[in-house]
Amino acid sequence: MKLVRIYFGMVLVAGMAAAQAPSISKVMNAASGNVQALPNGGIAQGAIFTLVGTNMGPAALSIDHNPFTSTRLLGTSVNVTVKGTTVGALMYYTSASQVAGLLPSSTPLGTGTVTVTYNGVTSSPAPITVVQNNAGIFTTPSGGTGVAVVTFPDYSVVTAFPGSPCGGPYTACGAANPKDVLTLWVTGLGPVSAPDSSGPQPGNMANLPLKLFIGGVQAPVSYQGRSGCCIGLDQIVFTVPDNVPTGCAVPMFIQIDTQISNYTWFPIAHGSRTCTPANPTITSSVISAIAGGGAVTTTEIKLRRRPNNNGVNMDHADAQFQKASVAPGMLPFVLSVVDHQPVGTCAVYNDPNADPTLGVIVFQQGIDAGPALTLNGPNGSRTLAKTATPGQPTDYSASLGPGYFSPGTYTVTGTGGADVGAFTATVTIPQPPVWTNQASVIDVNRTDGLTITWSGGASQYVLIAGASYTSTDLSSGALFQCLVAGDSGSFTVPPNVLLALPAVPVSPNGGVTFQPIPLPNGFSASGLTAGSVDFNSNVTNLVTFK
Repeated sequence: MKLVRIYFGMVLVAGMAAAQAPSISKVMNAASGNVQALPNGGIAQGAIFTLVGTNMGPAALSIDHNPFTSTRLLGTSVNVTVKGTTVGALMYYTSASQVAGLLPSSTPLGTGTVTVTYNGVTSSPAPITVVQNNAGIFTTPSGGTGVAVVTFPDYSVVTAFPGSPCGGPYTACGAANPKDVLTLWVTGLGPVSAPDSSGPQPGNMANLPLKLFIGGVQAPVSYQGRSGCCIGLDQIVFTVPDNVPTGCAVPMFIQIDTQISNYTWFPIAHGSRTCTPANPTITSSVISAIAGGGAVTTTEIKLRRRPNNNGVNMDHADAQFQKASVAPGMLPFVLSVVDHQPVGTCAVYNDPNADPTLGVIVFQQGIDAGPALTLNGPNGSRTLAKTATPGQPTDYSASLGPGYFSPGTYTVTGTGGADVGAFTATVTIPQPPVWTNQASVIDVNRTDGLTITWSGGASQYVLIAGASYTSTDLSSGALFQCLVAGDSGSFTVPPNVLLALPAVPVSPNGGVTFQPIPLPNGFSASGLTAGSVDFNSNVTNLVTFK
């Protein structure tokens, strides 16, 4: 859920060297990807961290064959200064656009600066906050938005379904089950006593107030501390609770005091090593097609109601038809990427622009489903016009204006095209639930949680979502979403969700959304692996997160 860019070599001319000095744009935990502007963006003593920028090292990424033992790698070094003390990071890898190292356990706590030096030229300082503990969970794909790296006792990997071979390090052995004892791989649990470069320092950090949550359920932890294999790499040994939700994308995160790790996904099944998707449109035939490893053809027909800039609800219909494949090595994880979270759970995304499918789903080409699609409903017939752009999914869309969607049954039909046969997709829009305490959701104290109440909502979901942005262009910040049964009438977003959002005092940079979602329906057509049709609308309050 979740990096190497370009390099332009240094020129041995003084004037040019100044123009090409290294620069740092991001400082983040190497596992979580959380940036400094977030409340969980601090770098823990003894943690592996990453710098993103330009001109920080050689063109090709180079990894130290003896990582975390030296403060210099191929001309690159990183210095961190806090409270007048400067320490050198222990290097892991270097490249022009990304550098990784370990923050020494002896680094003072507090706010400071970090610089990178490459071939004798030093960057301008970037801000860094050093904390004692702040865990980041390693994910597949890397970057912090994705499937948690969890292993069975034989070091085989927990995946959505088992692969072949299964058994032993790095093999894919399927979903977790209740009562399994597993290991979660992280960095940032805290400092060690001996010099970090002296080697692995395993030992249970028994006094660390760590909590591990899976689908909102706290899991028993029997070990939390450094691994015995590697400098800077931590592990958490835990037991999967009996009452944990099941699915291919069950949210998992760590809480240490008020520090919340990145939220990740985790496949859990009962009595099987293949998870059952929470999304009902991912059927057994779809799973079989994905597991086969070949290209798949998909579409989601999206019926949407959204307010425009003047607050008027505008209705839209859109469908994109495409052929895609799974990136090599990612097949055992793909169900955890395309599934949605189980009902009753919450998830947080610490990058508002993150694409969870990046590095997992590889687009191949748009596919043709006919000259146009037809939408029929209680308020008449509309045409979804076709737009075919090379290198993009084939798009069918219509702007329906205000008031087209009302409770009733809607069908989308296609006469078929070169790649997809004729089909009919149907969805029923029920009477929407009403957000009853909307007027009081204005100031949100993150430590108190947030209760949302509504009336109605049978036979549908409710998505409660929120966002808090640290930039006026909404390019940085954090988002949360909680998926709830519509007939429950009330849900409280817990503090350990809201604490992952930045406190932003300017209300236009924060919002809470109430989104009814009727149950989606799948449909089939020749030439199409998976198709679904769904509807949702939303009501949003501008809020202040405190």
